[in-house]
Amino acid sequence: MYTTHVEPGTETQQIVLDEWETNGELSHSATVRNGTTVFPIGTTLADRSVYYTQVTPTVDLELGYGFVAADGELDVDGESTLVIRSVDDDGNELWRTDEQLDSFEETLGPNEEFDREVSVDVPETSDEIAGIEEELGATLGTVEVAVEHSIAAESSVGGETDRHDQTYLARIEPGGGSYTVETESTGQEAHQRTGTVAVERTYGTLRNVSGPLLSIVGLLGLSGVAIGRYYDAFELTDVEERNLEFADTRSELDEWISRARTEDRTDGGERLHAETLDDLVDIAIDTDERVIEDVEKRMYYVFDGQHRYVYQPDPEIDIRRFEQ
Repeated sequence: MYTTHVEPGTETQQIVLDEWETNGELSHSATVRNGTTVFPIGTTLADRSVYYTQVTPTVDLELGYGFVAADGELDVDGESTLVIRSVDDDGNELWRTDEQLDSFEETLGPNEEFDREVSVDVPETSDEIAGIEEELGATLGTVEVAVEHSIAAESSVGGETDRHDQTYLARIEPGGGSYTVETESTGQEAHQRTGTVAVERTYGTLRNVSGPLLSIVGLLGLSGVAIGRYYDAFELTDVEERNLEFADTRSELDEWISRARTEDRTDGGERLHAETLDDLVDIAIDTDERVIEDVEKRMYYVFDGQHRYVYQPDPEIDIRRFEQ
C-alpha cells in the first residue's frame, strides 16, 4: 500500500531579493552677525525654535542624504529651490515665485552620504514679499516661505535599477523681528525588490512515515491469517476472508476516517469513484480533507469543492461491524 499517489508538486513563494534605504535629514543654523550681550558675534546657533532676525539675518539649511545597502550604488540628481507663495484658506495658490539656490549630482556607494547647504537672507525675503504685494495692490491669503530639496534618485542594486523621487521641505516663517524654521519629510525610506520562486511542497513527518508503518501492520495481519490457514488452525470462507482483510485495512486507516450521515447533492458536482479505500484515503490526504463513512449508505466519501470522491466496498462486506 502506498500513501502518496499524487506528487506533492510545487508552489510559488514571494521573497525579498534586495533591500536598501535612503536617509534624508534636514538641519538649520544661523551665525550671529550683529552681536549682543547674550549672543556674541560669530556664534553659531543650531536648530533653534526661534531666531532673531536682526541678530541672525541669514539662516543656513543643510541637507544630509545617504544610501544604506549591502552593495550597489545610488545616482542622485537634486536641486534646492526657495519657494515663496500665497495661498487662500482652501490651500489654493494665489501667486508664487521660485528661485533655484543649488543643484547637485552625486553617486553614492553602500553606506555613503553627502551634505549640501543653502542660505536664505530672511530680511531680504521679507522685502521681496512686501514688494510683490505692493505690485499687486492687495494683501491676500497667507504667505508661505519654504526651501524645497527635490531628489531624483536611481538605485542600481542586484543588477536591477529603480527610480524614486523624494522632497525634503524646510519652512521659514518670518515676522515680528524673529523667524522660525520647521522641517518636514525627513527620515529613512525603505525600498525592496521582491520576486517569486518555485519551491517543492513537502509532506509532513506523519504523512511520510505513516505509509510504511501501515503497510507493515497490514502485512502482519495478513501473515497471521496465512499461518493459521497453513496449520489448519481455522477455516475461513471467501466472504469471511474479504471481511477480515477489509477490517484490517479499515483499522489501519481509522485516523483519516470520520463517521457521519451524508445528504444527496443537488449542485451537479462531479462524482469520481476510487478503486479502493486506500486510494480514497490518499485523495483525502492530498486534498487536506477527511474520509466520511456513511454506514446507512454503505459508502465512503471525500468532498472537495465541486468534486465528490466515493468508494463502495464489496456488497458482502458489512461495514456496520466498525460501529463504535
